[in-house]
Amino acid sequence: MTSSAAATKAQPRTSPAGIKTGGAGRANAATGGKSADAAGRKAAEEEVERLNGVIAELEVQMQSLEGERDFYFSKLREIEVLCQENEDNPLVKPVLDVMYATQEGFEGQGAEEGIVGDEVPYGDDAYPQEAGQPEYEYDDEQEEY
Repeated sequence: MTSSAAATKAQPRTSPAGIKTGGAGRANAATGGKSADAAGRKAAEEEVERLNGVIAELEVQMQSLEGERDFYFSKLREIEVLCQENEDNPLVKPVLDVMYATQEGFEGQGAEEGIVGDEVPYGDDAYPQEAGQPEYEYDDEQEEY
């Protein structure tokens, strides 16, 4: 072999852009890819953890709001029963008018059954007693009910 041919064989191969291509280059690319995958996976896991925390916080808020809603609904139901029992009182009609007034665009109970306007369910059948709840009793002589 001539000296120029031996020198050509001893030099590492390069790609057209002048970048060395050899076994070591492929190993570095594979290692770099694994590092990028691990970093991406870690970022995704952190995001999932953060979003799970947000979900847990929203669930706590929802439970609190549902409890508050149920509390005020039961109070309104008690007021409604009182009004129904005392329909001859002149103050009752305006109270019931306020209770049964609807917000524009809001469909309350009975909308799916075709009940509209003044046809709101009224009386003992309007809201059936839920199981496990005591029947409401009012004693005129007591301060509390």
